[in-house]
Amino acid sequence: MNRKVTDYAMITAGALLLAGGFCMLVLFTGASGFLQVLPYLLIGIGCGILSQGVGNVLGRRMLKKNPEIIRQIEIETKDERNLAISYKAKAKAYDLQKYIFGALLIVFAAMRFPLAAVLLLLGAYLFVMAYAVYCRFKIEKEM
Repeated sequence: MNRKVTDYAMITAGALLLAGGFCMLVLFTGASGFLQVLPYLLIGIGCGILSQGVGNVLGRRMLKKNPEIIRQIEIETKDERNLAISYKAKAKAYDLQKYIFGALLIVFAAMRFPLAAVLLLLGAYLFVMAYAVYCRFKIEKEM
């Protein structure tokens, strides 16, 4: 699909989700459970999708007027030094995330947080760790 069409579809979908969330907020004033949370969820997702689409459209319009900027962006994204810096920054962020996530799990368990929430966090933590091991093996085979 064309990028232009995708961006306008994102704008439309975001606006519809945003409007639907506000309508549900007005219509379901005495709702409980999931219906109490759903309008806010729709508003948040709608705002995110809408702003992404608008940002893409405006960015493309600005780049159309400045071909030098397009060339500069292509050079920066393909530059090996910038790629190495980006990969190193991601690795450092991942290392920090491991320790923060583990500490947060211990704190939640010590605070007697609901077991389901702690187990969900633990599952996500273990999934990230398993994915890191998988990626390491995959990259080692390629090299």
